[in-house]
Amino acid sequence: MADRPRFALATSDAYQGVLDAFLRAGWQLDRLFVSPRDWMYDNKQVIARALDLGATVQHSPASRLDLAELGRRGCSALVVATYQWKIPDWRDDLKYAVNFHPSPLPEGRGPYPMVRAILEHRSSWAVTCNRIDEKFDQGDILDAEPFPLDPHDGHESLRLKTQMAAARLAERVAHGLEPLWQGAVPQEGGSYWPRWTEQERCIDFAQPVDAIMRRIRACGAPRHGGACARPGLGRRGGRRPRRRYRMELLGSGRDYLEHPALSRIGAAQAAA
Repeated sequence: MADRPRFALATSDAYQGVLDAFLRAGWQLDRLFVSPRDWMYDNKQVIARALDLGATVQHSPASRLDLAELGRRGCSALVVATYQWKIPDWRDDLKYAVNFHPSPLPEGRGPYPMVRAILEHRSSWAVTCNRIDEKFDQGDILDAEPFPLDPHDGHESLRLKTQMAAARLAERVAHGLEPLWQGAVPQEGGSYWPRWTEQERCIDFAQPVDAIMRRIRACGAPRHGGACARPGLGRRGGRRPRRRYRMELLGSGRDYLEHPALSRIGAAQAAA
C-alpha cells in the first residue's frame, strides 16, 4: 500500500471542511498551525481533531525552519484557510502551498473582504484557491467556487456560505492538486480591500433604514464584532448635533435588531 501524502494545515474551526476534504482524499495531517483565538475565529475543535489524528499543533507563526522540518518529514503540501501570519518562502522545502481566500480573486484581496461584499450589494461571491506567493493573495489561481448572494444575506449567512463553498472547493483541490497546480492561471488586475475601519462600523442615523440595516448585517452579530450602539454627538457648523453610533458588543443577536435607537429611527422615517 502506497504511503499517504502528508500535508500541513493552517486554519481555524470555521474551515474544518477543508480538513475533512483532504482527509477524505487520502491525505495525512502532519501539523496544524493555528493563530491565537480572537473575536472572529475559534480553534479549539480543530486543535482537538488534529491531536486525535496524531498531528502536532503549533501556536507560533510558521517559520522557514518549520517548513524545512516538514519537508524532511515527507510533507508535500501546506494548505492555508484563515491564518493571521505571513507564510515564509516555502519553495525549497515543499512541493505545494495553497491558500483558500474568501473572495473571487483577483478582486477582494485582503484580510476580510466579506463585509464590503454585503455593503456593495454583490449578487454573487466566491472562494478562490491560489498558490501562496510572496505577496498576499496574489499567487496563481488553481480553482474557484462561486455562489449566489441573497439581497438579505448578512455577515453570518455569508460566512456560512463561504465555509461551505471552501469545503466544496477543497474536495476538488485535494483530489486533483497536481493537475490544478500545473494549470494555475496568473492573476491580472484586481483590487485590495483593507479591513474595515472604525468609521465603516458607525451607523449614521440620517441615512435610510435600509442602509442602516445593511450596515448592521454586514458587520455581523455581536459575538463577531457588531452591533449597535452607544450614541456620540458631533456638531457640524453650529447645526443641530448629529447622532452617530459605533457598533459595540451586546448580549444577543436580537439585541441589535430590537435596539431602541433603531426602533426610533424606523418609526420616524415610516411616519415621514
